[in-house]
Amino acid sequence: MDSQPISASPVPAGYAHCVATDAVELCKQTGEWNFEVSQLTKGPLHVESNLFALDGVSLLYITINQTVLQRGYGPPNMVAVFMPHEGFAPAFAYGQRLERGQCVTVVGAEVEAVTHAGYQETDLGFDMDACRSQLEALNGGSFNVRFGTTIAAPGPEWIADMTARVEWLLSAAKEHGGSLSNPQLRRSLADHLLAAMVRFDTAPADIDSTTRKATASRRVAVRLAREYIHERLSEPLPLSELCHHARLKVRTLETGFREVTGLTPIAYIRSLRLNTVRRALHEPAARQRSISDIALDNGFWHLSQFATDYRRLFGETPINTRRRSLCSGLRQASVAH
Repeated sequence: MDSQPISASPVPAGYAHCVATDAVELCKQTGEWNFEVSQLTKGPLHVESNLFALDGVSLLYITINQTVLQRGYGPPNMVAVFMPHEGFAPAFAYGQRLERGQCVTVVGAEVEAVTHAGYQETDLGFDMDACRSQLEALNGGSFNVRFGTTIAAPGPEWIADMTARVEWLLSAAKEHGGSLSNPQLRRSLADHLLAAMVRFDTAPADIDSTTRKATASRRVAVRLAREYIHERLSEPLPLSELCHHARLKVRTLETGFREVTGLTPIAYIRSLRLNTVRRALHEPAARQRSISDIALDNGFWHLSQFATDYRRLFGETPINTRRRSLCSGLRQASVAH
């Protein structure tokens, strides 16, 4: 008897497996979210993500092999929860390290985080308009999650339970895609996640009690220095000026920066500027400008050193980034026509 080929289960609508090797390309995969990602550590970037969108609920499992700075915000009608995986690389939200049993909730606000190499995270997004009727039945219409960005402390058990639910759903989407295309089943699965979410402990983490510790106090000062850097990134930024603004001596400031970002303050500034150049090289509006002019606009006056630093951080030359972006743009244009 001849063996019959085994057909793969069809992938349900809303499921996607994505791999990104460029932070700019990664940001194009975030859908309704408006994110800016800056690579901070040297070497090729590799980001792998699995996304599954149900009716009003989106799930994301993501791994990142480099230390990155993420800044962005979502649609105003969305409640988002970002849950770091325990035992993997650390994450800092607005300079505050996320401890065991903590996560970040975002409602109509911006989120800023530094995640270190080897980071893994599970994310949930709830469209409040699409989930309204189910929430009315489950909890009177809301999660009671605070507006803005909050470091919440629902506890290790809740995070472990919700992470397991998401991983199970993503695994089922890959293995049993045909079944998960059923609208009634999809609604039932979304309800399963909503029911867990309404049990979320909305109390924020007790951060204030830790700010009196030397480590936490140093992190606050580093956050102030980083905000100062972001506001003046293209300007000369002497280390003495950062120390003065953060009110820290240089060794303490460098210790704090290494703890949060993995870099010294000067290396952090250089990485941010290199990422700004990289984003510009992807922009169609900047294709008529020389790479040298773009570099000069972003604080690089030693152009040969700029080229060396760029290659060390991203694993390719600036001209190769531009060529790759041009080829990608031409492919997209040909597909569109």
